[in-house]
Amino acid sequence: MTASIPRVLLVCNQRVRDVYLSPTDLQRLSSFSTWEWLHLEGGQEFGPNEDPVAIAQLIENDGDVNGVLVCHGSPRVSADVMDSAPDLKIVGELEGDRFAYRIDVEAAWERGIRTVDTTNGSSYPVAEWALGMILISLRNGGAHFRRIISGDASRPSEDDFGYLCGELTGKRVGLIGCGHIGRRLIKFLQPFDVDIRVYDPYLSSEIAAVQGFLKTSLEHILSESDVIV
Repeated sequence: MTASIPRVLLVCNQRVRDVYLSPTDLQRLSSFSTWEWLHLEGGQEFGPNEDPVAIAQLIENDGDVNGVLVCHGSPRVSADVMDSAPDLKIVGELEGDRFAYRIDVEAAWERGIRTVDTTNGSSYPVAEWALGMILISLRNGGAHFRRIISGDASRPSEDDFGYLCGELTGKRVGLIGCGHIGRRLIKFLQPFDVDIRVYDPYLSSEIAAVQGFLKTSLEHILSESDVIV
C-alpha cells in the first residue's frame, strides 16, 4: 500500500505569491506534495488578517491538508483553524522570525503540530549590508559621493574623517543586540581583527565565550566603541 501524497495549502496575498514563491521552489514542492494557493488580501504587514470572511475561507479550505504555509494576507492559524484540519502536521511562516503573529504556537505544540519559520533567511543579506555600511561610513563614502556628483574631483584633504579613520582593521565594534543577524555579522567582522563588544540582555554568556566577543553594558558600547551597529 503506497503512502498518500501530502496536501499543502499556501495562504498569502498576490505580492507574496509573485515575489516569494519562485517557480523553482514550487516545482520542488510539487515533487513531493500537491498544493493549492488560497489568495487572501488584507491584514497588517506583520500581523494576521482579521477579516471574518478571510478566516472563514481558511477554515473552509484547510479540512484535509497536512501542511499550511502562511504569510502576508493570511489570518492567524488559531486553535479553531487547527481543529478544522485534523490531519495537519506542520505550519510554516514565510516572513522571517515573525511566525507568532500568524500562528498560535502554543496551540500547535499542544496538538503535536510542528511550527517553522525562515529566521535565518534574512540574517545573511542584512548582516552583509551592515558590514557594507560600516566600511562605507568609516571611509566617509556618503560625503565623497556627494562631492563627486557635484563635480568636485579634487583629492580629499588629509584631515578628512575617511582619510584618518577609514580602516576597519583593529577597531572596536559595539553591537546593540545580537540575534541571528548580529551573530552572522560577527563572523563577517572577525577577519578584520576587530575588538567586538556586545550589549544584549537576552544573550547568554556561553554564546559570547564561544563566538569570542565581550558581553558588556550599553553605556560601555556607547562610550568606548569606534563603530556602533
